[in-house]
Amino acid sequence: MERKRRIAGAILNVLGAQGPLKARDIAALLDGPDGVGRVERSEVNSLLYGELAGAVFCDPWFRWTLAPSPAAGAPDPPRGERGALLRAIMRLRSGLPPGELIRDVTVGFEQFGEPLLEVVSAEARRRWLWVRGNYGEGKSHALALARDLALAEGTAVCHLTADSTSAALNYPQRFLPVLLSTLEIPGQARRGLHEILDSELRDPEALQLVKSTVEDHLRRERVLDVETRRALARLAVLIEAGDAAHPDFDTAVQIVIANLCGRTIGHKAGPGARELVYTLLRLVRTFVSRLGCPGPVLLLDEVESVYTKLPNPQARMSARRVLSALCAAPALDGFRVVMSITPDALGALRGDVPAMGAETSSLDEEPVAEWASTIEDAPVVACRPLRGGERRELLVKVRTLYGRGYGEGHLSIPHDTMSAIARSDVPVRIMVRRAIDVLDTHRLNHAP
Repeated sequence: MERKRRIAGAILNVLGAQGPLKARDIAALLDGPDGVGRVERSEVNSLLYGELAGAVFCDPWFRWTLAPSPAAGAPDPPRGERGALLRAIMRLRSGLPPGELIRDVTVGFEQFGEPLLEVVSAEARRRWLWVRGNYGEGKSHALALARDLALAEGTAVCHLTADSTSAALNYPQRFLPVLLSTLEIPGQARRGLHEILDSELRDPEALQLVKSTVEDHLRRERVLDVETRRALARLAVLIEAGDAAHPDFDTAVQIVIANLCGRTIGHKAGPGARELVYTLLRLVRTFVSRLGCPGPVLLLDEVESVYTKLPNPQARMSARRVLSALCAAPALDGFRVVMSITPDALGALRGDVPAMGAETSSLDEEPVAEWASTIEDAPVVACRPLRGGERRELLVKVRTLYGRGYGEGHLSIPHDTMSAIARSDVPVRIMVRRAIDVLDTHRLNHAP
Protein backbone atom coordinates (compact mmCIF):
# COMPACT_ATOMS: atom_id res chain seq x y z
CA MET A 1 0.00 0.00 0.00
CA GLU A 2 2.84 2.39 0.86
CA ARG A 3 4.47 1.63 -2.49
CA LYS A 4 1.22 2.46 -4.33
CA ARG A 5 0.95 5.78 -2.49
CA ARG A 6 4.52 6.66 -3.41
CA ILE A 7 3.98 5.75 -7.06
CA ALA A 8 0.69 7.70 -7.17
CA GLY A 9 2.37 10.80 -5.75
CA ALA A 10 5.25 10.46 -8.20
CA ILE A 11 2.82 10.14 -11.13
CA LEU A 12 1.07 13.38 -10.16
CA ASN A 13 4.43 15.13 -9.83
CA VAL A 14 5.56 13.91 -13.26
CA LEU A 15 2.31 14.96 -14.93
CA GLY A 16 2.41 18.34 -13.23
CA ALA A 17 5.90 18.94 -14.59
CA GLN A 18 5.87 17.25 -18.00
CA GLY A 19 2.38 16.15 -19.15
CA PRO A 20 0.85 15.07 -21.45
CA LEU A 21 2.51 11.64 -21.30
CA LYS A 22 1.58 8.07 -22.17
CA ALA A 23 1.66 5.43 -19.45
CA ARG A 24 4.86 3.85 -20.78
CA ASP A 25 6.60 7.25 -20.70
CA ILE A 26 5.45 7.83 -17.13
CA ALA A 27 6.79 4.40 -16.13
CA ALA A 28 10.14 5.19 -17.77
CA LEU A 29 10.42 8.51 -15.92
CA LEU A 30 9.56 6.89 -12.59
CA ASP A 31 12.39 4.42 -13.20
CA GLY A 32 14.88 7.28 -13.59
CA PRO A 33 17.45 8.49 -11.05
CA ASP A 34 14.93 10.77 -9.34
CA GLY A 35 12.05 8.28 -9.49
CA VAL A 36 10.72 5.54 -7.21
CA GLY A 37 12.47 2.55 -8.80
CA ARG A 38 11.31 0.09 -11.42
CA VAL A 39 7.59 0.45 -12.15
CA GLU A 40 5.65 -1.63 -14.68
CA ARG A 41 3.40 0.12 -17.15
CA SER A 42 0.48 -1.99 -15.89
CA GLU A 43 1.05 -0.56 -12.37
CA VAL A 44 0.89 2.96 -13.79
CA ASN A 45 -2.31 2.21 -15.72
CA SER A 46 -3.89 0.59 -12.67
CA LEU A 47 -3.39 3.78 -10.67
CA LEU A 48 -4.38 6.13 -13.51
CA TYR A 49 -7.65 4.30 -14.06
CA GLY A 50 -8.22 3.60 -10.36
CA GLU A 51 -7.15 5.71 -7.41
CA LEU A 52 -6.05 8.69 -9.54
CA ALA A 53 -9.04 8.67 -11.91
CA GLY A 54 -10.48 11.88 -10.51
CA ALA A 55 -7.17 13.74 -10.60
CA VAL A 56 -6.03 12.96 -14.14
CA PHE A 57 -7.41 13.16 -17.65
CA CYS A 58 -6.67 10.94 -20.66
CA ASP A 59 -7.10 12.24 -24.20
CA PRO A 60 -8.16 10.06 -27.18
CA TRP A 61 -4.48 9.27 -27.86
CA PHE A 62 -3.98 7.85 -24.33
CA ARG A 63 -1.86 10.79 -23.19
CA TRP A 64 -2.37 11.70 -19.55
CA THR A 65 -2.45 15.13 -17.92
CA LEU A 66 -3.64 16.50 -14.61
CA ALA A 67 -7.40 17.02 -14.75
CA PRO A 68 -8.44 20.67 -15.05
CA SER A 69 -10.72 22.08 -12.37
CA PRO A 70 -14.25 22.43 -13.81
CA ALA A 71 -15.51 25.97 -13.88
CA ALA A 72 -18.39 27.79 -15.45
CA GLY A 73 -17.38 29.55 -18.59
CA ALA A 74 -14.29 27.35 -19.05
CA PRO A 75 -12.99 27.23 -22.63
CA ASP A 76 -14.13 24.45 -24.94
CA PRO A 77 -11.89 21.36 -24.98
CA PRO A 78 -9.52 20.88 -27.94
CA ARG A 79 -11.23 19.78 -31.14
CA GLY A 80 -10.00 16.17 -31.06
CA GLU A 81 -10.92 15.76 -27.40
CA ARG A 82 -14.35 17.29 -27.93
CA GLY A 83 -15.05 14.88 -30.78
CA ALA A 84 -14.31 11.96 -28.47
CA LEU A 85 -16.50 13.49 -25.76
CA LEU A 86 -19.47 14.00 -28.09
CA ARG A 87 -19.16 10.49 -29.51
CA ALA A 88 -19.14 9.08 -25.97
CA ILE A 89 -22.21 11.15 -25.03
CA MET A 90 -24.03 10.01 -28.18
CA ARG A 91 -23.46 6.36 -27.27
CA LEU A 92 -24.63 6.97 -23.70
CA ARG A 93 -27.70 8.69 -25.14
CA SER A 94 -28.39 5.45 -27.04
CA GLY A 95 -27.90 3.23 -23.98
CA LEU A 96 -24.49 1.90 -25.08
CA PRO A 97 -21.11 1.91 -23.33
CA PRO A 98 -19.02 4.78 -24.72
CA GLY A 99 -16.49 3.54 -27.24
CA GLU A 100 -14.05 6.18 -25.97
CA LEU A 101 -13.43 7.68 -22.54
CA ILE A 102 -15.18 4.73 -20.88
CA ARG A 103 -12.92 5.11 -17.86
CA ASP A 104 -14.63 8.45 -17.19
CA VAL A 105 -17.99 6.73 -16.59
CA THR A 106 -16.71 3.62 -14.80
CA VAL A 107 -17.68 3.09 -11.17
CA GLY A 108 -15.71 0.61 -9.07
CA PHE A 109 -12.66 0.25 -11.29
CA GLU A 110 -10.77 -1.42 -8.45
CA GLN A 111 -13.29 -4.31 -8.57
CA PHE A 112 -12.26 -5.52 -12.02
CA GLY A 113 -9.62 -3.18 -13.44
CA GLU A 114 -6.60 -5.02 -12.07
CA PRO A 115 -7.82 -8.54 -13.05
CA LEU A 116 -8.43 -7.25 -16.58
CA LEU A 117 -4.94 -5.74 -16.70
CA GLU A 118 -3.51 -9.15 -15.82
CA VAL A 119 -4.82 -10.38 -19.19
CA VAL A 120 -4.70 -7.36 -21.51
CA SER A 121 -1.45 -5.67 -20.50
CA ALA A 122 1.75 -6.01 -22.49
CA GLU A 123 3.20 -7.98 -19.54
CA ALA A 124 0.09 -10.18 -19.22
CA ARG A 125 0.33 -12.89 -16.57
CA ARG A 126 -2.85 -14.70 -17.58
CA ARG A 127 -4.09 -15.96 -20.92
CA TRP A 128 -7.86 -15.74 -20.39
CA LEU A 129 -10.62 -14.97 -17.92
CA TRP A 130 -14.40 -14.79 -17.55
CA VAL A 131 -16.52 -11.70 -17.05
CA ARG A 132 -19.61 -13.12 -15.32
CA GLY A 133 -22.91 -11.38 -14.78
CA ASN A 134 -26.60 -11.37 -15.60
CA TYR A 135 -28.06 -9.16 -18.30
CA GLY A 136 -27.78 -5.49 -17.40
CA GLU A 137 -25.05 -5.97 -14.77
CA GLY A 138 -22.21 -4.49 -16.82
CA LYS A 139 -20.55 -7.30 -18.79
CA SER A 140 -20.43 -5.32 -22.04
CA HIS A 141 -19.14 -2.31 -20.10
CA ALA A 142 -16.36 -4.46 -18.62
CA LEU A 143 -15.37 -5.67 -22.10
CA ALA A 144 -15.35 -2.09 -23.37
CA LEU A 145 -13.09 -1.17 -20.45
CA ALA A 146 -10.83 -4.13 -21.30
CA ARG A 147 -10.54 -2.76 -24.84
CA ASP A 148 -9.61 0.67 -23.53
CA LEU A 149 -7.02 -0.75 -21.14
CA ALA A 150 -5.50 -2.95 -23.85
CA LEU A 151 -5.12 -0.07 -26.30
CA ALA A 152 -3.62 2.09 -23.55
CA GLU A 153 -1.11 -0.72 -22.90
CA GLY A 154 -0.17 -0.78 -26.59
CA THR A 155 -1.91 -4.12 -27.19
CA ALA A 156 -3.98 -4.88 -30.29
CA VAL A 157 -7.67 -5.79 -29.83
CA CYS A 158 -10.45 -7.68 -31.65
CA HIS A 159 -14.10 -7.92 -30.57
CA LEU A 160 -16.86 -10.43 -31.32
CA THR A 161 -20.44 -10.60 -30.09
CA ALA A 162 -21.39 -14.26 -30.40
CA ASP A 163 -24.74 -15.29 -31.87
CA SER A 164 -26.30 -18.24 -33.73
CA THR A 165 -25.52 -17.13 -37.30
CA SER A 166 -22.53 -15.22 -38.69
CA ALA A 167 -20.80 -15.07 -35.30
CA ALA A 168 -21.66 -18.55 -33.99
CA LEU A 169 -18.79 -19.88 -31.90
CA ASN A 170 -19.12 -23.39 -33.35
CA TYR A 171 -18.30 -22.13 -36.85
CA PRO A 172 -14.95 -20.27 -36.81
CA GLN A 173 -14.80 -20.17 -40.62
CA ARG A 174 -17.86 -17.94 -40.50
CA PHE A 175 -17.01 -15.70 -37.55
CA LEU A 176 -13.35 -15.12 -38.49
CA PRO A 177 -14.08 -12.27 -40.96
CA VAL A 178 -16.39 -10.64 -38.39
CA LEU A 179 -13.71 -10.90 -35.70
CA LEU A 180 -10.89 -9.55 -37.88
CA SER A 181 -13.03 -6.68 -39.15
CA THR A 182 -12.78 -5.19 -35.63
CA LEU A 183 -8.97 -5.38 -35.31
CA GLU A 184 -7.55 -2.26 -33.67
CA ILE A 185 -3.83 -1.56 -33.49
CA PRO A 186 -2.64 1.28 -31.23
CA GLY A 187 -1.36 4.17 -33.28
CA GLN A 188 -3.25 3.06 -36.40
CA ALA A 189 -6.11 5.27 -37.53
CA ARG A 190 -7.56 2.43 -39.60
CA ARG A 191 -9.81 -0.16 -37.99
CA GLY A 192 -10.19 -3.71 -39.24
CA LEU A 193 -7.63 -6.02 -40.82
CA HIS A 194 -9.04 -5.24 -44.28
CA GLU A 195 -8.37 -1.51 -43.94
CA ILE A 196 -4.93 -2.03 -42.41
CA LEU A 197 -3.91 -4.43 -45.20
CA ASP A 198 -5.28 -2.12 -47.88
CA SER A 199 -2.86 0.53 -46.64
CA GLU A 200 0.12 -1.77 -46.01
CA LEU A 201 -0.05 -3.48 -49.41
CA ARG A 202 0.43 -0.17 -51.22
CA ASP A 203 3.69 0.66 -49.43
CA PRO A 204 6.87 -1.11 -50.65
CA GLU A 205 8.37 -1.72 -47.18
CA ALA A 206 5.07 -2.73 -45.61
CA LEU A 207 4.36 -5.05 -48.54
CA GLN A 208 7.57 -6.94 -47.79
CA LEU A 209 6.45 -7.33 -44.16
CA VAL A 210 3.11 -8.81 -45.28
CA LYS A 211 4.85 -10.98 -47.87
CA SER A 212 7.34 -12.44 -45.38
CA THR A 213 4.55 -13.10 -42.87
CA VAL A 214 2.50 -14.96 -45.49
CA GLU A 215 5.53 -17.00 -46.55
CA ASP A 216 6.08 -18.03 -42.93
CA HIS A 217 2.52 -19.33 -42.47
CA LEU A 218 0.92 -20.13 -45.85
CA ARG A 219 3.50 -22.57 -47.21
CA ARG A 220 1.25 -25.41 -48.31
CA GLU A 221 -0.36 -26.08 -51.68
CA ARG A 222 -3.89 -25.23 -50.61
CA VAL A 223 -5.76 -22.97 -52.98
CA LEU A 224 -5.74 -20.09 -50.48
CA ASP A 225 -2.00 -20.41 -49.86
CA VAL A 226 -1.05 -20.54 -53.53
CA GLU A 227 -3.45 -17.78 -54.56
CA THR A 228 -2.23 -15.42 -51.81
CA ARG A 229 1.46 -15.97 -52.54
CA ARG A 230 0.85 -15.43 -56.26
CA ALA A 231 -1.06 -12.18 -55.65
CA LEU A 232 1.68 -10.84 -53.36
CA ALA A 233 4.35 -11.70 -55.92
CA ARG A 234 2.38 -9.80 -58.57
CA LEU A 235 2.07 -6.78 -56.26
CA ALA A 236 5.83 -6.80 -55.63
CA VAL A 237 6.52 -6.79 -59.39
CA LEU A 238 4.08 -3.94 -60.05
CA ILE A 239 5.40 -1.80 -57.19
CA GLU A 240 9.00 -2.35 -58.26
CA ALA A 241 8.02 -1.25 -61.78
CA GLY A 242 6.21 1.81 -60.39
CA ASP A 243 3.00 0.63 -62.03
CA ALA A 244 0.47 0.83 -59.19
CA ALA A 245 -2.11 2.08 -61.70
CA HIS A 246 -2.11 -1.28 -63.52
CA PRO A 247 -5.55 -3.00 -63.45
CA ASP A 248 -3.96 -6.08 -61.85
CA PHE A 249 -2.84 -4.06 -58.82
CA ASP A 250 -6.21 -3.53 -57.15
CA THR A 251 -7.30 -7.04 -58.10
CA ALA A 252 -4.26 -8.53 -56.36
CA VAL A 253 -4.82 -6.32 -53.29
CA GLN A 254 -8.42 -7.53 -53.00
CA ILE A 255 -7.36 -11.19 -53.37
CA VAL A 256 -4.87 -10.86 -50.51
CA ILE A 257 -7.36 -9.03 -48.29
CA ALA A 258 -10.17 -11.52 -48.95
CA ASN A 259 -7.94 -14.51 -48.23
CA LEU A 260 -6.17 -13.19 -45.13
CA CYS A 261 -9.42 -11.90 -43.61
CA GLY A 262 -11.03 -15.34 -44.06
CA ARG A 263 -13.73 -14.16 -46.45
CA THR A 264 -13.09 -16.98 -48.93
CA ILE A 265 -13.48 -19.91 -46.52
CA GLY A 266 -16.80 -19.14 -44.82
CA HIS A 267 -18.67 -21.73 -46.90
CA LYS A 268 -16.27 -24.58 -46.11
CA ALA A 269 -16.76 -27.09 -43.30
CA GLY A 270 -14.75 -29.78 -41.57
CA PRO A 271 -11.50 -30.02 -39.61
CA GLY A 272 -9.39 -28.83 -42.56
CA ALA A 273 -11.27 -25.54 -42.72
CA ARG A 274 -10.97 -25.05 -38.94
CA GLU A 275 -7.25 -25.74 -39.18
CA LEU A 276 -6.98 -23.03 -41.84
CA VAL A 277 -8.78 -20.61 -39.50
CA TYR A 278 -6.18 -21.25 -36.79
CA THR A 279 -3.40 -20.81 -39.36
CA LEU A 280 -4.84 -17.42 -40.34
CA LEU A 281 -5.09 -16.43 -36.68
CA ARG A 282 -1.41 -17.29 -36.17
CA LEU A 283 -0.60 -15.24 -39.26
CA VAL A 284 -2.49 -12.24 -37.85
CA ARG A 285 -0.71 -12.61 -34.51
CA THR A 286 2.67 -12.59 -36.28
CA PHE A 287 1.66 -9.63 -38.45
CA VAL A 288 0.55 -7.62 -35.42
CA SER A 289 3.74 -8.54 -33.58
CA ARG A 290 5.88 -7.35 -36.49
CA LEU A 291 4.02 -4.05 -36.39
CA GLY A 292 5.29 -3.72 -32.84
CA CYS A 293 2.22 -4.74 -30.80
CA PRO A 294 1.55 -7.66 -28.45
CA GLY A 295 -1.74 -9.50 -28.71
CA PRO A 296 -4.31 -9.32 -30.06
CA VAL A 297 -6.67 -9.48 -27.11
CA LEU A 298 -9.90 -11.22 -28.17
CA LEU A 299 -13.00 -9.80 -26.47
CA LEU A 300 -15.82 -12.34 -26.80
CA ASP A 301 -19.23 -11.06 -25.70
CA GLU A 302 -22.33 -13.19 -25.03
CA VAL A 303 -20.50 -16.52 -24.82
CA GLU A 304 -23.65 -17.83 -23.13
CA SER A 305 -24.99 -18.12 -26.70
CA VAL A 306 -23.27 -21.53 -26.76
CA TYR A 307 -26.10 -22.69 -24.48
CA THR A 308 -28.90 -20.28 -25.37
CA LYS A 309 -28.66 -20.08 -29.17
CA LEU A 310 -26.87 -23.11 -30.59
CA PRO A 311 -29.38 -25.76 -31.65
CA ASN A 312 -27.98 -29.10 -30.43
CA PRO A 313 -25.27 -30.86 -28.37
CA GLN A 314 -23.07 -31.35 -31.43
CA ALA A 315 -22.99 -27.59 -32.09
CA ARG A 316 -22.20 -26.90 -28.44
CA MET A 317 -19.36 -29.43 -28.51
CA SER A 318 -17.91 -27.74 -31.60
CA ALA A 319 -18.09 -24.35 -29.86
CA ARG A 320 -16.25 -25.73 -26.83
CA ARG A 321 -13.52 -27.02 -29.15
CA VAL A 322 -13.10 -23.58 -30.68
CA LEU A 323 -12.96 -21.91 -27.26
CA SER A 324 -10.34 -24.43 -26.13
CA ALA A 325 -8.21 -23.48 -29.13
CA LEU A 326 -8.45 -19.75 -28.42
CA CYS A 327 -7.81 -20.12 -24.69
CA ALA A 328 -5.37 -23.01 -24.41
CA ALA A 329 -3.78 -24.08 -27.71
CA PRO A 330 0.02 -23.65 -27.56
CA ALA A 331 -0.02 -22.76 -31.26
CA LEU A 332 -2.18 -19.72 -30.47
CA ASP A 333 -0.15 -18.54 -27.50
CA GLY A 334 0.14 -14.77 -27.71
CA PHE A 335 -3.60 -14.26 -27.99
CA ARG A 336 -5.37 -13.16 -24.81
CA VAL A 337 -9.08 -13.83 -24.33
CA VAL A 338 -11.69 -12.04 -22.20
CA MET A 339 -15.15 -13.66 -22.36
CA SER A 340 -18.45 -12.47 -20.95
CA ILE A 341 -20.95 -15.10 -19.82
CA THR A 342 -24.05 -15.36 -17.64
CA PRO A 343 -23.90 -17.30 -14.34
CA ASP A 344 -26.33 -19.95 -15.65
CA ALA A 345 -24.25 -20.60 -18.77
CA LEU A 346 -21.01 -20.74 -16.79
CA GLY A 347 -22.64 -23.25 -14.44
CA ALA A 348 -23.75 -25.33 -17.43
CA LEU A 349 -20.22 -25.24 -18.87
CA ARG A 350 -18.74 -26.34 -15.57
CA GLY A 351 -21.29 -29.13 -15.49
CA ASP A 352 -20.04 -30.27 -18.90
CA VAL A 353 -16.42 -30.48 -17.75
CA PRO A 354 -16.51 -34.28 -17.14
CA ALA A 355 -17.84 -34.86 -20.66
CA MET A 356 -15.29 -32.43 -22.11
CA GLY A 357 -12.51 -34.38 -20.43
CA ALA A 358 -13.42 -37.33 -22.63
CA GLU A 359 -13.80 -35.31 -25.84
CA THR A 360 -11.19 -35.62 -28.56
CA SER A 361 -10.46 -33.56 -31.63
CA SER A 362 -8.69 -34.35 -34.87
CA LEU A 363 -6.79 -31.07 -34.54
CA ASP A 364 -3.87 -30.41 -32.21
CA GLU A 365 -5.07 -26.80 -31.97
CA GLU A 366 -8.18 -27.89 -30.02
CA PRO A 367 -7.01 -29.18 -26.60
CA VAL A 368 -10.50 -29.64 -25.16
CA ALA A 369 -9.56 -31.89 -22.25
CA GLU A 370 -6.67 -29.66 -21.16
CA TRP A 371 -8.84 -26.54 -21.27
CA ALA A 372 -11.66 -28.32 -19.39
CA SER A 373 -9.28 -29.03 -16.51
CA THR A 374 -8.71 -25.28 -16.03
CA ILE A 375 -12.32 -24.04 -16.21
CA GLU A 376 -13.24 -24.63 -12.57
CA ASP A 377 -10.33 -22.55 -11.25
CA ALA A 378 -10.30 -19.92 -14.01
CA PRO A 379 -10.25 -16.27 -12.88
CA VAL A 380 -13.66 -14.59 -12.86
CA VAL A 381 -14.52 -10.90 -12.85
CA ALA A 382 -17.94 -10.84 -11.19
CA CYS A 383 -20.29 -8.08 -12.33
CA ARG A 384 -23.23 -7.05 -10.15
CA PRO A 385 -25.93 -4.37 -10.08
CA LEU A 386 -24.82 -0.92 -8.98
CA ARG A 387 -25.96 0.04 -5.49
CA GLY A 388 -27.56 3.35 -4.51
CA GLY A 389 -24.38 5.28 -3.77
CA GLU A 390 -22.69 3.85 -6.85
CA ARG A 391 -25.63 4.88 -9.02
CA ARG A 392 -25.37 8.45 -7.80
CA GLU A 393 -21.61 8.37 -8.37
CA LEU A 394 -22.22 7.23 -11.96
CA LEU A 395 -24.68 10.08 -12.53
CA VAL A 396 -22.08 12.57 -11.29
CA LYS A 397 -19.57 11.09 -13.74
CA VAL A 398 -22.10 11.33 -16.59
CA ARG A 399 -22.84 14.97 -15.71
CA THR A 400 -19.12 15.79 -15.62
CA LEU A 401 -18.54 14.14 -19.00
CA TYR A 402 -21.53 15.96 -20.47
CA GLY A 403 -20.33 19.31 -19.13
CA ARG A 404 -16.88 18.80 -20.62
CA GLY A 405 -18.36 17.84 -23.97
CA TYR A 406 -20.60 20.88 -24.26
CA GLY A 407 -18.29 23.32 -22.50
CA GLU A 408 -20.75 24.00 -19.69
CA GLY A 409 -19.14 22.98 -16.42
CA HIS A 410 -22.01 24.49 -14.39
CA LEU A 411 -24.58 21.89 -15.54
CA SER A 412 -26.11 19.88 -12.73
CA ILE A 413 -28.92 17.42 -12.16
CA PRO A 414 -31.35 18.63 -9.45
CA HIS A 415 -31.22 16.54 -6.26
CA ASP A 416 -34.83 15.32 -6.48
CA THR A 417 -34.38 14.43 -10.15
CA MET A 418 -31.17 12.54 -9.38
CA SER A 419 -32.90 10.57 -6.62
CA ALA A 420 -35.73 9.61 -8.97
CA ILE A 421 -33.37 8.59 -11.78
CA ALA A 422 -31.08 6.61 -9.45
CA ARG A 423 -33.83 4.26 -8.20
CA SER A 424 -32.57 0.70 -7.84
CA ASP A 425 -35.41 -0.76 -9.94
CA VAL A 426 -34.37 1.25 -13.02
CA PRO A 427 -31.85 -0.53 -15.30
CA VAL A 428 -28.52 1.30 -15.48
CA ARG A 429 -28.79 1.91 -19.22
CA ILE A 430 -32.21 3.51 -18.78
CA MET A 431 -30.91 5.54 -15.84
CA VAL A 432 -28.03 6.94 -17.91
CA ARG A 433 -30.31 7.70 -20.87
CA ARG A 434 -32.70 9.59 -18.58
CA ALA A 435 -29.80 11.58 -17.14
CA ILE A 436 -28.67 12.55 -20.65
CA ASP A 437 -32.27 13.54 -21.49
CA VAL A 438 -32.40 15.80 -18.41
CA LEU A 439 -29.07 17.39 -19.30
CA ASP A 440 -30.15 17.86 -22.93
CA THR A 441 -33.32 19.59 -21.77
CA HIS A 442 -31.41 21.83 -19.35
CA ARG A 443 -28.87 22.79 -22.01
CA LEU A 444 -31.45 23.53 -24.70
CA ASN A 445 -33.74 25.47 -22.35
CA HIS A 446 -30.82 27.65 -21.24
CA ALA A 447 -29.37 28.19 -24.70
CA PRO A 448 -28.91 31.87 -25.59
